[in-house]
Amino acid sequence: MPQTGLERRSRQLAMSNKPMSDEEIAVFLQSIFETLDAPRRKCERAGKTVFIDFFGPPKSGKDSITEEVERVVRRVRIFGAEKLNVYWPRETAEFDEVRKRSTDDILVFQAIHVAEVESRILNLSQDRNFHMVFNHRGPIDMLYWYARWVREGRCSELHRESVRSRLYDLQGQ
Repeated sequence: MPQTGLERRSRQLAMSNKPMSDEEIAVFLQSIFETLDAPRRKCERAGKTVFIDFFGPPKSGKDSITEEVERVVRRVRIFGAEKLNVYWPRETAEFDEVRKRSTDDILVFQAIHVAEVESRILNLSQDRNFHMVFNHRGPIDMLYWYARWVREGRCSELHRESVRSRLYDLQGQ
């Protein structure tokens, strides 16, 4: 039976499921470093930090993926990518300041999380100390919860849209 164009292209694009070696990952990270680490004078504005955000519905594997990526990046730094400065902030629920202010009002509690995420974006987006930030449950995850609560009738669409606009405005700066 002849293959369709889509089937041929799918087969051509198929990637090996063989994981990259530490040396291959190090070359990949070194290439990222060389792209992001442009020399700058002190009077110049700092370059933007690359944010990578792990998000998804509950039990989708965010924690596992984040831990594995962190483990791999830390391990391969010994192969030549040691100058790539990466920051791995904990998720907001793990901060004592956030946990201590727990409340039964989901909108107030989520606002505390959003404030911490906003602080990360503002403080790390142009930090000269880091090339990349692997954000765990950051702005996209915040927006997931608001969208879910709108569907469940626990939050208004107007409230969700105001948080969304604020987060997008911050990231566009």
